[in-house]
Amino acid sequence: MPGRNAPRKTITSFLIPYLPPIGHDNVERYRIEWERLNGPTDLTKYYASRWPAEEANALKQTDLRAYFTALPEFYQDFLRQRMEAEAKAGRLDDTPEGFLELFLSGGMRKGRNPPRTR
Repeated sequence: MPGRNAPRKTITSFLIPYLPPIGHDNVERYRIEWERLNGPTDLTKYYASRWPAEEANALKQTDLRAYFTALPEFYQDFLRQRMEAEAKAGRLDDTPEGFLELFLSGGMRKGRNPPRTR
């Protein structure tokens, strides 16, 4: 029997395995609502969040926009909305390196390159 603090098996934990528990719960709730409005997440895509860390980090360092658009759509929307909320509240100071520039340049808008398939 798993312990009380054992990670839950969810679509979010499968697609974005590096999230801490509190982040996972927030993103999982968002994913459920996003899928209710937009349809199911395509689990056949090979999203950047599932790539080996070395490949994902290399893309993140060389082309952050391509990395962002290779994430699951619900997670792109989650990050975009978080950035918009932080911008309205004037709290973008703690934004991870590169993401602030990507957000301000419009690189987080919908309709960019789709994730690659396996």
